[in-house]
Amino acid sequence: MDIDPLWFGILAVVGATMFMNSSALRLFGRKLSLIEMASVCWVAFSIHIGTFFLYVGLKLPLGLTRAWHIPAVSIAVCVAVLAMIYLARVVADWEAAVRVSIFGLLIFILIVGCAILWFNRHRSDLVTEAPMLSQRR
Repeated sequence: MDIDPLWFGILAVVGATMFMNSSALRLFGRKLSLIEMASVCWVAFSIHIGTFFLYVGLKLPLGLTRAWHIPAVSIAVCVAVLAMIYLARVVADWEAAVRVSIFGLLIFILIVGCAILWFNRHRSDLVTEAPMLSQRR
């Protein structure tokens, strides 16, 4: 049974944010409530999924193989953890950060999904036109 590396990435991001929440006084400058801890985990998760979805969107146009899956998950984990370290000092209202991350993630997924559909549509057009060009010569 082969487990998808994305699950390990999700566990790493949630684990890292839980570790950050356990030492909240040092990172955030104050103790966090339970709702703020859940908000921090959600924001980190949405950054991780958004970064991974960017890889999914670039996978078809760049012709990336399944071998790129593990490095993409690793990069997504690093981006999410570094963003949370940055946001720990900047963001004071985590409820607003959750709202922004929800709408930002949904809009980003919509944009990347439309780009994937557009590329697949035009890629099939290019594949069908390529033999015709070679037959003209």
